[in-house]
Order: sequence, then structure tokens, then C-alpha cells
Amino acid sequence: MNLPNIWGQGSLFAYSGLDGVNTYENSLVGTLCGDMPGVVFHTNTSIFLGFDLKDIENIEYELVASDIVKLHVLHRKNGS
Repeated sequence: MNLPNIWGQGSLFAYSGLDGVNTYENSLVGTLCGDMPGVVFHTNTSIFLGFDLKDIENIEYELVASDIVKLHVLHRKNGS
């Protein structure tokens, strides 16, 4: 099965409602960051959730969907 696996700045990240009720008043919507793995959540005050992945050599995205991100990271060995 081919799944969407491209991290793209500005892509929508939102609760799908698959596991419960999704309403306008209680929704959670964000957009993906471009310079690092992270999401900016658009609330009354913008909230940034980012991951500073130090010593990471490569990130391989397996799944990037509207409400889930699955990735694999290759850790750089000390001294390389």
C-alpha cells in the first residue's frame, strides 16, 4: 500500500474525528513546520510543538497524514 510520506511545510495537521466527535468549538488544527519536524497549532495563542533532533543523520517519513506522522530516524554515531 502506498501511503503519503512527504513532509511539507504548511500541510494541514488536524484531528480527524475518527475516534470521537469533532466540532468547530473543540477542534485542534495545525500546520507542519518547514525547518524542522514540528507543528504550529492555531489556537487563540499559536502553540509551537517542535522536535530538535540532535545527532540525527537522516529522517525517513513512513506516513504523513492529516492526524498522524510516522517516521524513522538514523542516529549519528559519536565522532562522525
